[in-house]
Amino acid sequence: RLIGLVENLLDISRIEAGRQKFEWADTHLEDMASTVVEELTKAAKDKGLKLIYHKPKKPLPAVYADKNKIHEVMMNFTDNAIKYTKTGDVEVSIEEAPKGSITFAVKDHGMGVAEETLPYLFKKFSRGKDSFKVHTEGTGLGLYVARMIIEAHHGILGAETAGINKGSRFFFTIPLAGPKTTNYTAGEPASKFLKGEEKPKKSK
Repeated sequence: RLIGLVENLLDISRIEAGRQKFEWADTHLEDMASTVVEELTKAAKDKGLKLIYHKPKKPLPAVYADKNKIHEVMMNFTDNAIKYTKTGDVEVSIEEAPKGSITFAVKDHGMGVAEETLPYLFKKFSRGKDSFKVHTEGTGLGLYVARMIIEAHHGILGAETAGINKGSRFFFTIPLAGPKTTNYTAGEPASKFLKGEEKPKKSK
């Protein structure tokens, strides 16, 4: 746990100071997503959960990215979903959307996020309400590191939830050109609270 904390702090320090080295190359993210699912399947099974990977129907275009850094973010999102879900499924998906970008998402049926907490999830040392009761070893740095990595790729990340004990969906979207994307301005994560959205009425 201490080693993980130190590594996160070093990552943050280097990225904030502009000294973090990235190894940029054309990368196929669907292969990385498949590897992450394979690596965490046992952890999910040990909790009685089913880890599902929705593989793209056709190969996705390559993304100019740092393979190890993106793998770190995928692992963080998927591992968190497993840790904070007691029963049900954890679903991992990846697709080319919107056009010219790749979106990776993890959806769970876990403890969800309180509406007032949602805007602070990706800030330094921030954790969800009551998350310490489920995972006592969290540092509140994982999602912040993920944010900085995705922003270095000129992408955006975010979370959606319907509230406490109603699950959540964490995702990131990065352009195919990665850091070579022009007209990029870093913005706040796309956090959305799904307030009992009404289902469309069936026509008679």
